Amino acid sequence: GTLGYLAPEYAMWGKVSGCCDVYSFGIFLLEIVSANKPIDKLPSGVKRDLVQWVTPHVQKGNFIHIADPKLKGHFDLEQLKSVVMIGMRRIDNTPEKRPSMQEV
Repeated sequence: GTLGYLAPEYAMWGKVSGCCDVYSFGIFLLEIVSANKPIDKLPSGVKRDLVQWVTPHVQKGNFIHIADPKLKGHFDLEQLKSVVMIGMRRIDNTPEKRPSMQEV
């Protein structure tokens, strides 16, 4: 697997399941809507994890800050929220809380 797309249980314990694919899909969705890489190196040299960046925005309801800046606000906010929440549900740290690939 590629760093940044790896489910926590695989990265830490080498545990592989369909839940790992679901996690990777969630990261992919968040990457598409935000135009951020799963792990970004900031100009300061600090590495930023996409999940750690997106989560506070979602918790505060600041979905507009998640959108790819190249869109310059030309998107439907409700559709953005839907895609972000679909991604967030798939990156839950608890594999059992993630939907199956059949549900995806």
